[in-house]
Amino acid sequence: MEKSETGKIENLGIPQRHQNQSPQGKKFGEFGINNIPLGTSDRRVLSSTIESLLSKDTNLTLITTCFFRDVLLTDFPPETFIQESSLCLSLLQVVKETWENPMVNYVAFQALMRLAKALRINIGFLDSPEFYQPIVSSSQNLSHLSSRSKDEDYSNNRSFSPSGTRAASTEYFLNNFFQLLTGLSRNLTYKPTNIQLWFLLETYSSLLQSYVAVHINYNTKSIHLSLEEVLLDISQCFLRNQEHVNPCIVATVMSSLLSCFDSESHDTVLTTDIRKTIWGLASNLKLLHTSYSFIRNHFIEKAIPFEQDLKRALDVNTNNFSVERFRSGSWWKLDMINDQQTSREAGNVTSDPTELISNILISIQRSTGHEQVIEAIDRLWENLLPLVFNKNQSLNIDSVLISLEAPWRESLYRFISVEPTSTDDEDLLARVLDITSFLLRSMKNPEKFYEWIVPLVTEKNAALLRVMHQQLATQLASSATAANTYLSTLSRSIFDFYYVMLHEVSISDQLGEFFNTCADILKLLYETDFPSTAIITPVLNSMVNLISLNIILEKLKEAQTVSLSLLEIVSSSIAVLCERTSVGSYRNRGGIHYGGLVLANLTNLLKDDPTVSSIWIGYCVPVIPLLWSIESYIIKASALQMCVNITSTEKGTYSLASALESPTLLWRYAYTRMTDSQEISIVRQNAAKVILNLMNFWDQMKRAMGTELEIPRLKLLEELSSMLTNVCWELKISDQTGPNNQIHQSIGSGGDANNSSPSDVMFVTPNVLSVCSRMIVKLLFGIDQREELFTANASLFRELCVVLSRVLGSYHAHISVENQDLQPEIWTSLTNTLQALITIVNLDKTLCLILIADRQNLTTMTTYFNFIPWKGTNNTSDSTTEFLYALWRNIFVLLSAVTSSSGHNFEDLERLVWSQRTIIFAKLIEWLDIRTLAVYRKSAIEFISTFLRVTHERQENDNQSRHFLCQLWTEPDETYGIAICKKLLGFLNNSLESDEQTYVLYCLNHLCLLSTSGKVYALNHQTVKKLVKSLQELGVKSADMMCNNRKNTKYVEQIKWILVLLTTFFCDSKEAKDEAILTNFADAIHTIFKFIKSLPDQTLLHKLIDCLINFTAEFPEGLHAVFQIQSQ
Repeated sequence: MEKSETGKIENLGIPQRHQNQSPQGKKFGEFGINNIPLGTSDRRVLSSTIESLLSKDTNLTLITTCFFRDVLLTDFPPETFIQESSLCLSLLQVVKETWENPMVNYVAFQALMRLAKALRINIGFLDSPEFYQPIVSSSQNLSHLSSRSKDEDYSNNRSFSPSGTRAASTEYFLNNFFQLLTGLSRNLTYKPTNIQLWFLLETYSSLLQSYVAVHINYNTKSIHLSLEEVLLDISQCFLRNQEHVNPCIVATVMSSLLSCFDSESHDTVLTTDIRKTIWGLASNLKLLHTSYSFIRNHFIEKAIPFEQDLKRALDVNTNNFSVERFRSGSWWKLDMINDQQTSREAGNVTSDPTELISNILISIQRSTGHEQVIEAIDRLWENLLPLVFNKNQSLNIDSVLISLEAPWRESLYRFISVEPTSTDDEDLLARVLDITSFLLRSMKNPEKFYEWIVPLVTEKNAALLRVMHQQLATQLASSATAANTYLSTLSRSIFDFYYVMLHEVSISDQLGEFFNTCADILKLLYETDFPSTAIITPVLNSMVNLISLNIILEKLKEAQTVSLSLLEIVSSSIAVLCERTSVGSYRNRGGIHYGGLVLANLTNLLKDDPTVSSIWIGYCVPVIPLLWSIESYIIKASALQMCVNITSTEKGTYSLASALESPTLLWRYAYTRMTDSQEISIVRQNAAKVILNLMNFWDQMKRAMGTELEIPRLKLLEELSSMLTNVCWELKISDQTGPNNQIHQSIGSGGDANNSSPSDVMFVTPNVLSVCSRMIVKLLFGIDQREELFTANASLFRELCVVLSRVLGSYHAHISVENQDLQPEIWTSLTNTLQALITIVNLDKTLCLILIADRQNLTTMTTYFNFIPWKGTNNTSDSTTEFLYALWRNIFVLLSAVTSSSGHNFEDLERLVWSQRTIIFAKLIEWLDIRTLAVYRKSAIEFISTFLRVTHERQENDNQSRHFLCQLWTEPDETYGIAICKKLLGFLNNSLESDEQTYVLYCLNHLCLLSTSGKVYALNHQTVKKLVKSLQELGVKSADMMCNNRKNTKYVEQIKWILVLLTTFFCDSKEAKDEAILTNFADAIHTIFKFIKSLPDQTLLHKLIDCLINFTAEFPEGLHAVFQIQSQ
């Protein structure tokens, strides 16, 4: 066992890295969907669900469909149900069938729509480096995973078998996805007017577009064949049922499917029926109507690559479709659209979608029965689908819907404002809420609708809140076992409705009553020992979003008892759900996940409140190990976030460490998660934050707990150095592809380029990098006073320096010159990494030579001055811009440190600065301004002063050393020297800080020694006069301090550099001496002399003598003035 510098590693229980955990062994690459392993109990649940769905029992099918919608969809990853495609196909069968209770079809439709929504959300997670999961290998292969018919035995469920590659598992996923699409399209050939099937087909076609867009290595030929099969079904449906099928919907669906074809593939030949359908839709009179032109134009845009003759039907002047041009085309001769059909279509065409929807809303108002309203709502879905889903909308859906705001209100108000009194009323209200939710989600600006909806559903005693409470309370009071396995359709619709409102910022301050209702339901669940998972999950999901709202946060801060009560209830719910969950099962994971997020939000609220007792930590401690034990990255991430919040204070750190079974348990778990290459980045980030918090309070915790445990600093630095060898800067995994689908390589010290594929590299994200960099700074501050330790491990620190330098140099390769708009997480990570590099360079000045030798990375860092603030803002008070300013400040600080320690390598550094002069000095001139914040302008002054000093010291007689100062600046007839001098003189006139003025004087002196043009500019702008005046004022202040017997060294440095700068001006300028005479320089010397003579250090006296020598040299007037003052 290795020893650390202060103690043994085993004292903290830091696990040793296994051979297969080497950071050089994993590479990141492409978007993909991993294998989702299913345990025996999970397979049994899915198998029994499929059997129940395939039964002909109406009640059993309805209950099972609700169970899938409310429980399985929240517990299992949504990709599971594409993996187990038989489950989706069974649901599709339920949608297609005719049932005694029509709600069976509707609930199945709801379930598949919710699955599509969950899949779409997960695309973002799967494509995010923060949630990127390593490949899960499998000993199985894909050979036995062919599709089955519905008559096969579903008890032996299939699972992903990725055959060791992410591409294979993703390919299999897409194949199963096409089974669902094919099932939808095939069912439409039998039921062409079923709007639910059309809606599902468009939803999943649009979803397929998203998958194809991010999956870079899919099998193009296989995808195209499957797409053609679906398109052929749709074409046959359209050609056989043109009188009954809405062409707008067909055009919208086909546009989505055509968009999935590879745009670079030119060998796709569509069948005759598909081509006939394309021409039929392109010439359809309803689509030719102006109000639907945006649907037609988008459809033609997607169809032209496959049917070039369509171009002839486009008007070259307006780019619109022309009937006359169409009639002259070759396909017109096929008589696909004859005169009889044309006249029939003309009779059925309604002039405007607004008119269509208005007529339907009027029919709802006039309806007298449930069936009439439901039929009208179905027609609403049919007419809304092409408006909402079409991608290239020239017609704004908001304009259509907002113009009908009054009819919408008059049609729906009566349903939402009244409590239902029968089952039929409840079913009808569910449908009304669903289409209202859909409308609100689809509109970009739904404010007009919220004006009448929000008061109706959020005020105290609102009918909808009463219905929600009553429905859930009744279900909890029920003794039936089945009642606890699903939500009623109305309850599900109510939760979905409020979920839409939770994401509308403009109304977030009006959701207090919804929070109270959810809190009451949680209390009922707590009192009944949480019998229903179906209820717990949506309530906790709502709570996660509610607690993030300002109005709820303020309420919880004011009512601490509410916060503590909520914390206790949620903690108890997690404990109960974990107890009911078997090892490795997905059961109850939805409720546990949302409960963990609620606790993370609540602990974040309570951590900074000193008035709250530590009892809240006691509620969390039993839950944390339970969450750790669940093999779910999102649950582990929320558990670690709770630990981050608790350990952010000294009291919380001690309480948590003491409450766990071992003081080192928290450290060991966090360390394992941070260094485990199999973990996703969000988990590693939170684990690193926990370690950083523990380090901040380590000494206090040791004293309080009476332990001698020490942090193994060197081992941790070695681990961090290994972790940071690869950084993924892209915001999406799919963004890593370059030309020809090649994956960008990361910074390059990890892995064998010959033996590892681009999809095998372990990486860290900018957020993880940021925390690790802060950790490095903390560890280095603990080593800075121990020189022998630093010397003994010099190779480690050199390696760390190289890694940090390459990390900073690697980002620029991942951005384009046109887009240099940094994301906030990028700012923070670059800034913290720079701080870590600055810290290590300050510990060992020789490391600066490594940075100078690594010219490319140092050059790249200077280019970061070109980055623009977030969204182009230039407001320095904006918090986002402050992050970018901090990055620029650290670049100046690093350049100052490197310049100061460059030694004999300064010429190389000077060439680098010269090559980047337009970037560096542009930012330098910008920051040498009194209006810039002091902390930023100080870094700029320090850099230019250090650079000029070293330039003057090392190459005093080399004209090339000051070459850049003689070059023209952006302004006409203005050199770099003049531009810098102008800014420095501005500080002398306006700065009130003594230290800052000293720096400016120091900098001005070296500038004038190097830049003749700068010196001339300073003399021409009465700089000598200002210096003499400042000397007089400092003399008076010093005299006052001497009279009051106060410490009289405050102005020594400022006086010293005024004298040095005057000496520089007097050296070869008679004009400077003349100006000094006119400004009573001799009198100023007399004023300051007594103070200088009183100082024990004679340095200032020597500077004064040098100044007088240069002032009087070959200048009798100056000598006379001095003697005249002396005689007085």
